[in-house]
Amino acid sequence: MCVAIAGFTAAQVGAATSAITAIGSAMLSIRGQQVAAKAQRQAQAAATERARQKHLADITASRVKQGMENEVLTQQLVENTKRAEAARATAATSAIENNKSGVSVNAMLADYTRQEGDTAFGLVRQAQFGNISRDFGLEQQAMAFSNEVGNINKPIAQPNYGATLLGLANTATGIYSQYQTNVRNELQIGALTPPSPPADEGY
Repeated sequence: MCVAIAGFTAAQVGAATSAITAIGSAMLSIRGQQVAAKAQRQAQAAATERARQKHLADITASRVKQGMENEVLTQQLVENTKRAEAARATAATSAIENNKSGVSVNAMLADYTRQEGDTAFGLVRQAQFGNISRDFGLEQQAMAFSNEVGNINKPIAQPNYGATLLGLANTATGIYSQYQTNVRNELQIGALTPPSPPADEGY
């Protein structure tokens, strides 16, 4: 005899319960994958922004340092010019006081001018080498930043609807197979159970 629950057999109740559980599990799996993907996107966005801020800070620090070095270079060039002018003025005064020949004075002044030019050239050349090194360093930083962003923003696994649906279909097949087995078992039990005797009508 089939066991009935609210008009349904045990086999039907069991199959319905299994189906509801399977569908719920599939929905939770999809939802979990969606939440994980969203969390990864947010984490990647935050990490990318941190990397960008650090990169900008590094560039700013490098440019500030360059500006300070340029200011020092300007001061050095001005001081170099002042020293050369003072040396030439002193040499000219001394030549006049000591009645030196014009050729000797001109040679001395030319030497001071040459020294001024050599010093200025050396200062500017050093600054140029510094700028070349700095620009190379900035290029390296840009490449490193690009690589870091690429490593941060790896492809995000999206919800695998196909695999979930396939798993649900396999589960449904198993549920149906079990349902058929339960129905056969209920029929066999019903066939083996003797009918209940008729109730006494109480004459």
